[in-house]
Amino acid sequence: LGIVILSSIAAAIARNDFALAQRHVSSAGRFVVIVLAPVCVLGAMHATPIMSLLYSPAYEAGGIYLGILIGGYGLFALLDTLLHALIGADRHHLASALLLAILPVVFLSGIGLIQLWGPMGAAASLLVTLGVGAGLAAIAIYRRFRVSAVAPLTLARVTIATAVAAFASGSVIRARPKS
Repeated sequence: LGIVILSSIAAAIARNDFALAQRHVSSAGRFVVIVLAPVCVLGAMHATPIMSLLYSPAYEAGGIYLGILIGGYGLFALLDTLLHALIGADRHHLASALLLAILPVVFLSGIGLIQLWGPMGAAASLLVTLGVGAGLAAIAIYRRFRVSAVAPLTLARVTIATAVAAFASGSVIRARPKS
C-alpha cells in the first residue's frame, strides 16, 4: 500500500489536484484501519491457539507476546502508510524526522519496560513506540493535507464492527466442545 499511496499522492500533487491528494490520504487510512483493526484484534484474541497451531502446544505461553506484537505490527502498517503519504507530498525530510523522533521512545521504553516486565516489556515497547510514531505521523498528515487520516465516523464504525466480530469469535470458540 505504501508505494501505491506514495505514487498516487505524488501524481495528484504534480497535477495541482490537492483535493485528490486528500481523498487518497483518507482512502489509504480508511483501508488500513478497516483491514487491520479486525485482524489485529482477532489475532490478539486467538494468539495462544495460533502459537499452538504453528509451533506446538509447548509454545502456547508465547501467545500473550504474539498478541501484543500483532497490535504493534498493525500500527507499523499504519505508520508506513502515513509516512509514504508524506513522502509522496514531497515531505520526505519530515518523514525522516518523525522516524528519528521516535528513537528516544524506542530507547527509553525499551529500557524501562524490559526492566519492569521482561519479554512482555519488549513487546509493549514495540506497541508504545509504533503507537507514538503513528500518532505523530497522523498529526503531520493532518497539518499537511488538512484531512484526518481516518475519519472519526469511520473509526467509530470500525471499532463497533470489530467489537461485534470479537464478541462473536469469542462466543464461537467458547461454545465449541474440546476434542
